[in-house]
Amino acid sequence: MYKIHWVFKEDMNYLREEMSRRMQIYSNEMESLREEMNQTMDRYAGHMEDLREEMEM
Repeated sequence: MYKIHWVFKEDMNYLREEMSRRMQIYSNEMESLREEMNQTMDRYAGHMEDLREEMEM
């Protein structure tokens, strides 16, 4: 009985660590995508501003 409990506990520890590791990876990927999206939006905002200036001339 004790061995089953120990194995279960080990499995649960492994799963907890794996979940934490994957959440960290996911979090890092989301942050990277957020930065990429912000850079893209900034670029488009710059292009739009340039177009607006050209149209005013």
